[in-house]
Amino acid sequence: MRARRQLAARALLFAVLVSLLLAPAPAAAVDPIPGMPLPAEPEAIGLPFVADALPFDLDGDGTRELVVVTGSEADPGLAALQAWYVDDVALGASAATPGNAVPLRRSASGDELLTGVGRARIDDEGMIAVELDDPARLVPAHRDGREILLVATLGTEATFSGPCCLTIWEVVDRDRTLELRLVAATQRNADKLIAADMDGDGTDELLVSEGPQNFDARLDVGLLRWNGARYERTGFTIPGISGCCARFMDTGETDGAPGAEVLLAGPLVGPSGDAPTGLHRVSLRDGAPFVERAAIGEVLAARALFLDEGPAVVTSTAFTTLTLWSWPRDAEAAERRAARTSGGFPAAVFGTGSETRILVRTGDPPLSVNVLPGDLGGGAGPSVVFGRDTRPGAFAATVQITGASTLTPFFGVIPGGLPGEPDVYVFGGRVVRPVSDPDALAEAASVALLPGLTLIGTVGPGGAWIALEFEISEATALDFPPSAGVLLTARSPVGIRLVATASLMEPEANGAHLTPSFFGVAPDPDHPGGLIVGNEAASAEITGPPGTYVSWVSRGDSGQTTIGADGVAQIRLLESAEPTAPDGSGAIARIWVVTPAGHGYHGTWRIRVFRQPPSLAFTGDDVLVDFSPTVSGQTVPGATVTIDGRPVQLAPNGSFEASVDAGILPTQLRVVAVDLVGNRTERVVTVIWPVDYRRLPFVPMAVLLTVGAAAVLFLRRPDTGPSRRTPDDGATFEEIGG
Repeated sequence: MRARRQLAARALLFAVLVSLLLAPAPAAAVDPIPGMPLPAEPEAIGLPFVADALPFDLDGDGTRELVVVTGSEADPGLAALQAWYVDDVALGASAATPGNAVPLRRSASGDELLTGVGRARIDDEGMIAVELDDPARLVPAHRDGREILLVATLGTEATFSGPCCLTIWEVVDRDRTLELRLVAATQRNADKLIAADMDGDGTDELLVSEGPQNFDARLDVGLLRWNGARYERTGFTIPGISGCCARFMDTGETDGAPGAEVLLAGPLVGPSGDAPTGLHRVSLRDGAPFVERAAIGEVLAARALFLDEGPAVVTSTAFTTLTLWSWPRDAEAAERRAARTSGGFPAAVFGTGSETRILVRTGDPPLSVNVLPGDLGGGAGPSVVFGRDTRPGAFAATVQITGASTLTPFFGVIPGGLPGEPDVYVFGGRVVRPVSDPDALAEAASVALLPGLTLIGTVGPGGAWIALEFEISEATALDFPPSAGVLLTARSPVGIRLVATASLMEPEANGAHLTPSFFGVAPDPDHPGGLIVGNEAASAEITGPPGTYVSWVSRGDSGQTTIGADGVAQIRLLESAEPTAPDGSGAIARIWVVTPAGHGYHGTWRIRVFRQPPSLAFTGDDVLVDFSPTVSGQTVPGATVTIDGRPVQLAPNGSFEASVDAGILPTQLRVVAVDLVGNRTERVVTVIWPVDYRRLPFVPMAVLLTVGAAAVLFLRRPDTGPSRRTPDDGATFEEIGG
C-alpha cells in the first residue's frame, strides 16, 4: 500500500511539472503611458462648508468682506453666520482671518426666534454633506439709501421641523464683531425672497412667496415694508400662478411711475398648468400691492431695462424669440420690436439709455453669447456674436444629462465685478464686456473655465481676491413645461475657496488639455488619440496640486475624487474586459479636473477592446549552412518578443533578429510575441548548427553516393587475369603448353 501511495504521489508531481512546463507563460503587463502633471498654482485658501455666501462691505471702509452661513464654532452641526476679513493683497493664509461665528438657532423665546437649525456632517469619504432643515439666505438690501445685509430663513412645510416661520435679521458689524438684530418675524413659511425699492424712497421692500408649494394652490405672496423699526407684512394672492414653481424674474422701473416693480411668472393653477403663461408685475399703489398681468404667451425669462424712449421689458419666448415690450401703468403691454435668436434668452442687462446692452445666451453656435443693443437693433438680430471658447477644456461647459454628477461651469455676472471692470459677465471661460464693439469684444479677457465652480464675487483690497463656491450638480431633464426643456439641478456644495483674482484670470496651461498617465492601455494604432485595451483593467493617474477635484464618466459609470496630499489621484476607467467581449467594443472616457485655484482641465479618449493576436512570421528558414545560427522574423511594431524567455530587440517596423545557441542535433526554440495590450502569439522554431541536414535531398544524395562509391571501388579493384609474357622472354611454345 505504501509503495502504491509513493507511486501515486510521484505521478501527481510529474503531472504538475508537465502542466507547468506546457502551460503558456503569463502575458506581460502593459507598459504605462506617462502623462504630464498639472502645473503648480498659487495657494488657495480653503474655507469650511458654507450654505450661502456673499461679498459685502460690512464696516463701510470700501473693502468687501466675505459673509458666509457656515457651521457654528461651538457646534459644527449648527448653522452660524461668520465674516472673513481680507486685509492683504498678497496671497497667503494670513491674508484672510475669520471673525466671530454667530449661531443661527432657535431660542426659547419666540420673540428672539433666529433661523432654523442647519446640519452639516462629514461622510465616509471625507466629503461634507449638508442637511439644512431651514435654509438661511443672505439678502443685500437698501435702507435710507445705504446698503444693508439681511439674513433670512427660507423654508417650506415639508422642510420645517419645529415651529415656523420666516425670520429676518439685520447683520451689524461692531469692530469686526458680528451681531444680529431681529427685524422681521412672521407666522408664514417662505420659499423665495427678493428686495426692491417699490415706492422709490430709498428703502427696499421685501417680497416673499408663501403658502403651499403645489400645482393646485394659488401663489400666496407676502410684502414686507420697513416701518422705521422692523418690517411689517401684508399678504395677498396672485390668482393666475400656481404656488409651485413660481419664479421671481427681475426688478426694475417698468411702468413709468416712481419705484421699481417685480416681474414674476409661473405655471397656471391646476391640471392645465403645463406651461408658463404671461407675465405678472407687482407694484405699490397707495402703499398696497397691485398685480397686473400681460397676456403675452409663454415667458421663460424677462428683464427690465430703461431706454431713451423710457422703461421697457425684454422677454424670451420658447428660447427662440426676444421681444421688447412697452408696459405703461394701467395699459396693455405693447410690442415694440422682436429679434429671433437660436435658443437664446436674456441673461443680463447693463447700462441705461443708448448704452443699454443685453447679453443673450444662445445655442447657435453652441454655448455662445450675443451682445445686443437694448433696443434689439431695430429687429436686425444680434450685432455681435461671441462664440464659446474652443479650447478642449471648454467641453466641461456642456451639461451632461446622464443622471450622474457632473461639473457645470459658471455663467453670469461676477458680483462686484473685477478690478477696473465693474460690469462683466463670465461665459464659456471668457469675460464678456457689455459692449457691442466687435474690436473691444474680441479682446475679452480669458478666465478659468470654472467647471463646478460658482463665482461668489471679489473681496479684499481692490478686489484682489475672489471667492469661489465649489459644487457638484446633478442635472435631470424634465417634461414640465414641455417647450422649456427645464433642467432640475440638485446642487451639492462641497466648500469655498479664496483665490487671487489675478491667478484666476490666467488661462489654463497647455490649452486646458489634461494629460494623465494611463495603465493597462496602449495607443490605438488605427485611431490617433484613442486607446486600446486587452485583458487588463484601464486606469488613469492624475498628478497635480493637492485638493484638485477629479470627475470622470466612462461607459455610463461616473465617479469623483480629489488629489490627496501626495499629489496623486488614481481612477478606474474600465474594468477588465470579459473574455466574451467583442473585439472593437469599449467606452468613451471623459475626465474633468478643477484645481484649487479655479482652473479647469479636460480630456476625452476612446478606449476599445483589442483582442487580435499579433502576427509572427520567420525569415531565413531555408538557410542550409549557418555558422552563426540566428532566428529572424517580423511582428507588429511595439510588441515584445522573447526567444526561450530571453528578450529580443525589436526594430521600429517590428522586425527582429537574434543569435541563438544550437548544436548538431535539432534544438527547439519557443518564440513568443506579445503586443502592447498583452495579446500573445507563440510559435516553435527548430535550429541545427552548422548544417541543417534535414533540408538535403536524401534520395538523389543516396544515388550519388552509391555511384561514387562504386566508381571508387572499381578504380581500386586488384588484377586477377593470366599474365602475359613478352616475346623476348626466350620461352618456347612447348613451355607455354607445358
